[in-house]
Amino acid sequence: MSSGIHQVPNAQKAKERPAARIIYVTNAFDGTVWMIDEATNAVTHTIRVGNGPVGVAVDPAARTACITNWYSHMVSVIDESTNSVTAAVPVHFVIGVAVDPATHTAYVTSPSSGTVSVQMCP
Repeated sequence: MSSGIHQVPNAQKAKERPAARIIYVTNAFDGTVWMIDEATNAVTHTIRVGNGPVGVAVDPAARTACITNWYSHMVSVIDESTNSVTAAVPVHFVIGVAVDPATHTAYVTSPSSGTVSVQMCP
């Protein structure tokens, strides 16, 4: 993988998993999430999610990241142990996401419907 600071014009969000010092960055331009090692600033993995990833929430205990995909109308769940998407949960027009690490529950906002969906983040 490459190292150094990467500038992506359409990078949307970054979220850090503190214990491992991994930073997740969504790239809405190509539908991927970068896993970046904070110590080296190196992209360690590029993971294809859905179309238009915009939101990131990390569950440090479960070692997962939930990614909202605006154009795909879904939440992708990344398993950090396999560095792959393990679930894709359909939710209409999603943007924001937050995770309660105690319950492994994701709260997903959908501005078009004015709702918050509650999903388990496996």
